[in-house]
Formats: sequence, structure tokens, C-alpha cells
Amino acid sequence: FILGYFTSRYFFPDAGASINLFVGSTLCATSVGIKARVLKDLGVLQTIEAKIILGAAVLDDIIVLFILAIVTDVVISGSVHPFHIAMTSMFSLLFLSGAVFMGLKLAPLLGYYTTHMKVEGWKLAMAIIFCLLLSYIADLIGLATIVGAFAAGLILREVSFKDLKGGEHGMQEILRPAYFVFVPMFFLLIGMQIKLELFLDMHVLKVSMAITVAAIIGKQVCGFCALEKKLNRI
Repeated sequence: FILGYFTSRYFFPDAGASINLFVGSTLCATSVGIKARVLKDLGVLQTIEAKIILGAAVLDDIIVLFILAIVTDVVISGSVHPFHIAMTSMFSLLFLSGAVFMGLKLAPLLGYYTTHMKVEGWKLAMAIIFCLLLSYIADLIGLATIVGAFAAGLILREVSFKDLKGGEHGMQEILRPAYFVFVPMFFLLIGMQIKLELFLDMHVLKVSMAITVAAIIGKQVCGFCALEKKLNRI
């Protein structure tokens, strides 16, 4: 956030604090899904470094909610509203705490009842419906939809199903067909939002490179702060 803020301030000295705050907050956001995919493709998903990265990414998704709440208040109203920030924080913590509790109590029931539904494709459909439902509830109470999807993941990750022959399958195995559809679609949508003609502007290229360098430096600082011994911090 600090590196992004001052990088923006250097390139846009007259733009106002709201622009700099916004750029800083964009460097706080992360993606657990992208990190997990990259680490998996590199074949290092089970290493201690990967577990630290993904654990930090999950915590970061929660922390960035508070940062975005503050920045949104500043950008829209020009001031910080402690009540709004407190409400967002409380709803986020309650929602995620509820998800963890539901995961412990609800996961075995979901697995049991879904196993006994003799309908082809029902297990996959149930998982997607549950994810969309919690995303919708999160949106209703003013949270990012990704928080709802993350909560659904917390609940469903321990669910296991038995097929008609008695074989047991985990949620990750059930979701593989959806994974091959939605992950490429996500990257495609991100790519479609990039306006390539903007990169013909030398100023845009300079700002993009500076923000990229700031992001890399920030990550390296975080890596060197890891306390575990014998880590590949780079």
C-alpha cells in the first residue's frame, strides 16, 4: 500500500490524495486462486513456502476488505466514516466466523444428503449453487462477493461424497470439470478488460512499470520477513 501510494504520488503529484489511495489499495488486493494455480503448475503446492504464501493470501483477502472500506469512504465522501468501517469489519468477521462454524457442523450433513441424491451431476451443481448463494448473501450485507465464495470454500473443502460403488471423492475432485471452465474464463475476462492501445502511451508504460516494480519489491520485503528457518524467501 505504501509503495503504491508513493509511486502514484510521484507520477500524479496534482491528482489528489484519493487517486493515490486508490492505487495503493489495488496493490493490497491478491488472488488466492491465481497463486494456487501458479504454485500447482510449478509443482511446489505442497511446500512450506507455498503454504505460507496461500495462508498470507487468505488473511490478505480479509484485511483488504477493511482497507477498501476506508479508501471507498475517502474517495466518495472525502472523509473517513468510522461507523461504516466498523460495520464492514464486523460483518466480515461475523460472516467468515459463521462460515467456519457452518463448515464444522454443516459439511458432514451436506456430504451425507448429497451422496444419497441419485442424480447425475447433482454434486457439482450443489457446490456451484452453494457458492453463488453465499456470494449473493455477502453482496446483500455489503461485502465483496468473493468473500462469500471464499466462505463457501471453507465450508465445502471438508465435504466428501461416496459414489454408487462406495468409492469416496473429495470436493476438489468433484469440482475439476467446473475448474477447467471457470478458471480460463476468469483469465479471459481479465484479458478482455485490458485496453492494449493504452500501452502506446509512454507515460502509461512508465507508470505501469513503476507500479509493477513497487509490487515486486513489496513482495520481496514480505518474503524476507518470514520467520520460518531454511526457507526459499525469494
